[in-house]
Amino acid sequence: MNYILKNITEKRNILEKIKKNGEFRQLERLENEIEFGQSLMITDDYNDPNILLSMALNDGVFRVYVNNNSKQIIIFLESFNWGSGFLNNTTIKEFLNNNGDINKNENLISYHFQSSINQINFNELDDRVRFILKNIMKSHGFNNIDIGENPSNPGYSEYTLCKIDTCNKEKIINQFKLKLDGNEVPLSINEGHYICGLWKYKTMFTMDEIIWSIKNGFSWCYKLKDGTLISWVIGFSDGRITQFATLPEFRGKGYGTKVVSKLIISFLEKGINPLAYIGGDNDISQSLFKKIGYNRSVEVFGLSASK
Repeated sequence: MNYILKNITEKRNILEKIKKNGEFRQLERLENEIEFGQSLMITDDYNDPNILLSMALNDGVFRVYVNNNSKQIIIFLESFNWGSGFLNNTTIKEFLNNNGDINKNENLISYHFQSSINQINFNELDDRVRFILKNIMKSHGFNNIDIGENPSNPGYSEYTLCKIDTCNKEKIINQFKLKLDGNEVPLSINEGHYICGLWKYKTMFTMDEIIWSIKNGFSWCYKLKDGTLISWVIGFSDGRITQFATLPEFRGKGYGTKVVSKLIISFLEKGINPLAYIGGDNDISQSLFKKIGYNRSVEVFGLSASK
């Protein structure tokens, strides 16, 4: 029977069980989600999990953590009516009603209480589950599904700075502080709207996640003396470094390194393991992140489905 993780203690306990299983991937991201507390999490079996599904309560994106037990994974994922609002599940409704403080994004909550939805997104999927999800989404009326199958699509990978349980955060913070010059400043909400407008892969609620990031000190930028925005980066509620960009005429001057270093420090100071997800054709970002200590972890895939 599906089980909703009720509090941070249960989430930390299941993380330890998942670690011992040895077949789950992206544990650094799962730990980040747990520590930030911005995700609704459901598993198939609290004592012996085969799959953990999380729904980000800022932007509504789903994330899936799995082992190799495909039979149980399929049973779990088929137990939801994906064509209607995800929160229409009776058990989830009861949980949300009894935990009012978890309702962070009222627009998102309202969307997933509808009798029918037209769009759903999964981020950074494990290859073991993306085709399973594609077939399930089709069975629920989603006709337009993109899971990165195009051979010309170079895909993207997760990059980690340090592995779970082996991260010397204080040492790393001190190293990255040396890369700063003190002119890195927080993004404003207006600047967040501008950056969101540039984003090709945004969802309906991406701006809500950006606002959360700005309000919690995980969005940074570098400006010229006249206020011109030349480099920026945004951190999301799973520890993901995203929307990292520098204007072309200012690249190669270290501005990108400064703003991303500031975000890495901000994450680490909150006990969060900063992660990067980089496209296979993005040579500039790959080079920068490798230079500052990141290593490629695992290939991942997005899934976008609409009716």
